[in-house]
Formats: sequence, C-alpha cells, structure tokens
Amino acid sequence: MATFKNEFSWSLSRNELFHYCPRKYFYNYYEYWDGWLWNASPLKKKIYQLKKMSALDMWLGDVVHRCIKYSILHKDKEASYLLESLQKRLAHDLAISYQNAQGPINPKSLLLIEHYKGLPIDQDYWFEKGATLLTTYFQSKWYEILKSIPANQFIYVDADDIKSMQFDVQGLKVYAIPDLCFYNQEGQLILIDWKTGRERHTELSAQLKIYALRLQLVDGIDTKTTNIQAYTHYIQTGTDVGRNIAATDIDEAYAIIDAGKQQMLALLENEAENKPKPMACFEKTDDSSKCELCPFQEICN
Repeated sequence: MATFKNEFSWSLSRNELFHYCPRKYFYNYYEYWDGWLWNASPLKKKIYQLKKMSALDMWLGDVVHRCIKYSILHKDKEASYLLESLQKRLAHDLAISYQNAQGPINPKSLLLIEHYKGLPIDQDYWFEKGATLLTTYFQSKWYEILKSIPANQFIYVDADDIKSMQFDVQGLKVYAIPDLCFYNQEGQLILIDWKTGRERHTELSAQLKIYALRLQLVDGIDTKTTNIQAYTHYIQTGTDVGRNIAATDIDEAYAIIDAGKQQMLALLENEAENKPKPMACFEKTDDSSKCELCPFQEICN
C-alpha cells in the first residue's frame, strides 16, 4: 500500500487560517494526518472526522459555485431549470448531512458542523438564500456575457480537481486556480473570483494577484503585455471590485506567498519532513467568537 507524505504547501486559504487561529491551523494541516487509517488512534480519527466537516455558509457557497459552473458549461439550460436543480441539491445535501450526524460518521460524506452540534437549521432560509444568490447572478452582466463566449475562449471554469490546482512557485507547491478566466469578444482576458458572502475588498484582492501569477507561470501568459481585467464579483450585491493587472501585482503575489511561507516554516521542527513543533507553539485565538462554529472546539477545549 502506498504511503502518503504530508508535504508542505501554500495557499491563500491556508495562509488566512494560519493567522485566523494557529491552533486550528495545527489541527487542520497536521494533527489530522493518518486519521483515515484503520489503526489510527481514536483521537486521530476524531480530528480527521472534524476536519472534513463544513459550515452552512461554506457549503451553500460551494453549491452556488457549482450551479454557476454548470450554467457556463451548459448554456442551453434555462434559469428555471438551474434554480430547480439548486433546490434539489440543497435538499439532498441537508438530508445526507443530517443522516451522517446520526452516526456512525462517514468522513467521506457531507457533514455540516451545525448538524453535528445539534444546532437548529432553518431549511427554508437556506433554500431562499441559495435561490436569491443564483437569481441575482442571473441578473448580472456576467451571466449575459458568458452566454455568448465560445467554449474555446475559456481558460478556467472553476476546476475542482485538487491536482490541477497546484503549481510551482520558486520550488514551493502552491494551490490556486481561478474560478473563471476567459477571453471576451474584444480579446481582453477576464479573471473572476466569485464570492457569495459579504463584501470584504475595496481593491484588487491578494487572491486575484496570485491567480494572475498562475496565468504567467502555468499558462505562459505575459502579464506585462496582456490586458487582464481581474474582478472579485460579489454575487449577493452584484458588485465588481478590481481593475487591470499591473506588473507590480505579480511582484506582490510573490511577496505574499514568500512571507506566508516563512511564517509557517518558523513553526516547523523539521522543514524537510514538514514536522511541526509541539502543539503548544500554535497559540489559540483570543477571539472566543471564532470558536462557536469551529469543528475542533470539542478537542481544543
């Protein structure tokens, strides 16, 4: 049987979790390892199960992302069909999660933190929120624009294969892939990051800069000579935040990745083996509100 190695890598979400709560980062990227093995300790198995759980907001965002991707790849499907499919998917997922919460837990199947903790879930609220998000997207300029873009003008459409997400940045394995990237009818390259949550950015995001770096390193696109328009699109409000990619954005992407890498490596006992220092070195957050829906709360306390 093949032996898997926990290799060090970097992503913006990993970087954000590192700063959000170092202890949660420790559980999520180190302490869960080998928890899937039949002979793993009960604690390891528990941490692995907890890591695989998802919060309602994240789950809903993922489902809406998939619906948008489907609408791009299947332009013949009407909005009414997509909305109906969304509702069916939400109902199916909630039923699966509820059943999984009753035990025994299957880490490979969906389990919402709220179901696991026995918190009340207003299904009608989430059905309505999902429908509102998708309907708002159908009313956006992007929905109309994308219907006219031929398949051969798309570079990325929300790839979800973990291997396709990785690329090399100066010897470091980095995970980042655009939600959407295509050439419009004017020959301009459009880069989009869909967001279903509240507005967080007022200028070009770090994520978009890293996506642009990927386009340069992986796809051979000269970011200095190519007109790349990059936007974070907040589906809830229909707001676009972004601008044209500049040469300095690529420099900043390198700097963001390197700074994050150095901070993470500082908490490793052995860099070559990606072995972390003892858990006590990964401090808990001081903000107790972050703990309420943290999947690791029960073992952290």
